[in-house]
Amino acid sequence: MTMDAAVLGPPAEPPHAGPFAIEELVHMAERAVIGAGAPIAIAERVAAMLVDADARNIASHGLSRLPSYLRRARAGLIDPNATPQVLIKSQATALIDGANGYGVSAADLACSMASDCARRLGVGWATTVRSNHVGALGFFVRELARADLIALMWSNAAPSVCAHNGCFSILGTNPIAMAAPRHPNPVVLDMATSAVARGRVRRALAEGQDIPLGWGVDATGTGTVDPSTALAGALLPLGGAKGYGLSVFVEILSGVLGGGDSLDDVYDTEKLSSPSAIAFTVVALDPERFTTREQFDERLESVIARLKASGENEILMPGEREDAAYETAQNSGVVLARDVYENLVREAGR
Repeated sequence: MTMDAAVLGPPAEPPHAGPFAIEELVHMAERAVIGAGAPIAIAERVAAMLVDADARNIASHGLSRLPSYLRRARAGLIDPNATPQVLIKSQATALIDGANGYGVSAADLACSMASDCARRLGVGWATTVRSNHVGALGFFVRELARADLIALMWSNAAPSVCAHNGCFSILGTNPIAMAAPRHPNPVVLDMATSAVARGRVRRALAEGQDIPLGWGVDATGTGTVDPSTALAGALLPLGGAKGYGLSVFVEILSGVLGGGDSLDDVYDTEKLSSPSAIAFTVVALDPERFTTREQFDERLESVIARLKASGENEILMPGEREDAAYETAQNSGVVLARDVYENLVREAGR
């Protein structure tokens, strides 16, 4: 060993691990969720949802979330065996009690009920209360769009975002997702109503990176590039008053409407103090109640073609970047942050 090598020590491990086949990661995540008490059917859906996010390069909502899910399940703050229950049902609407189970279980029931109503009546609305973190909402609206429905979904979340002109956390990132059927891949919008998803700030902190100015503020309302300061302070609403307004209506059309929790009554999924009590809504619409499928497809393709021809640079439709990432992941595998992979291996082996 040279003097330089002795001083410097062994080379640092690369910050990423992989690539890994999607199926391999899903299988490992399933074992981890089962190990924390969930039945196979629920574990399969939790694992599929998390790995799908990583495969689409949405690492903030992928397997980096798994340790939090499992800690909360082992602490009794998520009931891994819970079966969501329908509290109120009408012709086209449903109110669901998530029973403090995994968010994916409640979301699956909400999507099923909204879809059934849309098939029968043209539209279906399902609001859920007493749930947990649902994951990337695009996962669910994409499935509905693949079943030839237009879908909308929104969810409140633990406080991490200040009100417009506010200086402390009171709103969640309160994401909104929409999807429209299209072959081979639906058009999918999945966005936080904050300037950025909180998970991206957490990943920046884990990787020792600064965040852009404009993502968050400290406790006095001053902008910061330090992710730990932003997490202790607040994220900013997307586009100022506009994102704030959207976020307020996510609260109204989920927790307020369903009689669930809102604002700072929703608990942080990273803490082990209380069940999360998240509320969300799924809406499904049958486009064939307005037009034929052929006419809908023709109009949609015309809109897309005109949009893509409206500039010299490449113009993408919502969701196209994520679809391209997923195709790459199918062919070449998924790359994970090393700490995320090491946590997955540890949990899968418990």
